[in-house]
Amino acid sequence: MTPDPGLEEGEGGGLGASLESFKEYEEVYGIIRDLETSIKDANKHELAVERFKHVLDWYQEQPHLLDPHLEPLLNLLVEQIRREEGDSCLLHATAALAAHLFKVRGPKVVVKYLPHEVSDLERVVKVLGEQDPQDAATWETRYILLLWLSIIAMIPFDISRFDSGQQEPMASRLLAITQRYLGARDKCRQAAATLASTFLTRPDTKASLLPAFLQWAVAALTEQDSSEQDVTGALMALCAVVKHGKREDLLEHAPAVLAKLLEADLKEDTNTNTRKLSLKLVQRLGLIFLRVRVASWRYQRGSRSLAATLAPVEEQAKEQQALDGASSQASDGQAPGSDMKVGKKTDKEIYLETCDKHPTTVGCPTCEEVPRSEEHTSELQSP
Repeated sequence: MTPDPGLEEGEGGGLGASLESFKEYEEVYGIIRDLETSIKDANKHELAVERFKHVLDWYQEQPHLLDPHLEPLLNLLVEQIRREEGDSCLLHATAALAAHLFKVRGPKVVVKYLPHEVSDLERVVKVLGEQDPQDAATWETRYILLLWLSIIAMIPFDISRFDSGQQEPMASRLLAITQRYLGARDKCRQAAATLASTFLTRPDTKASLLPAFLQWAVAALTEQDSSEQDVTGALMALCAVVKHGKREDLLEHAPAVLAKLLEADLKEDTNTNTRKLSLKLVQRLGLIFLRVRVASWRYQRGSRSLAATLAPVEEQAKEQQALDGASSQASDGQAPGSDMKVGKKTDKEIYLETCDKHPTTVGCPTCEEVPRSEEHTSELQSP
């Protein structure tokens, strides 16, 4: 293992923003690759995990240095998760490493690198259904699976195509998972809210499942027996759905949500997080109520008909030709539209006119500079 770069022996200070690249990539990749072997020895596995976390923590101030290496690292992690069962120790160990990677770089960035293949949908839903939401030791597994499922739920296929006669419809299973983990006490609650925002705003679910989910969420805000976790999870989900949903899809539901939110009177709640989420929801609902204003300076694509598009161009070309013809007649001493000849101006007249506009022009009688040619000088000095 390589020593901490930039630190002298006995120093405990941080590196600050002094790193230039992710030089420990090979070491981190090797820890993930050898995880199946190291997990058999408890001491060796503990040292490997601590080294993995310690190396990544160096980049908390410069997490963008990890971006070029996120895809291969996540592909290796996902491959190990795919081939393990729901209660496997290797699955939980792999998810713990992935969760720390998400923590350092941020879930919004890392989740974009997760694969979203159709074949992973059934597998992830099955493994997630086998997890125990009350098990605090394996929360990283549920957290990673929920975030991964939020990306898989965006596949551009009708969700009903994945239904089988032996199980419940896939849409119902996803909705049950979302509602189940919105009441969690750990970070799985935030991941479930992200899943709700991507799954319930799909074209095939926004009409069938979104209204029922909104009713369930606002009911959790007003019911007396709702716990603090239920209220917080409902607010997180509502904020995420209102943020990612389209205005035309949410406009008919916004008044009912706002009325229930005002009835709950969460602005006087003792929980700071609850007050913050309620104000955030009010703000986003207000944006939905605002009418759409189309900017006058917006881009105009024009007509889709080629003949209609070219017609103004031909008219402009004819007008330009007429203007060019008039200007050419004027330059030849002929007035436009008549045969009258006009005498050409002499150089002296041109210089005198130029002098009135630009007194510092070279060659003017009033300037101190010498004319540019002898011909101009003789004309200017003649009586």
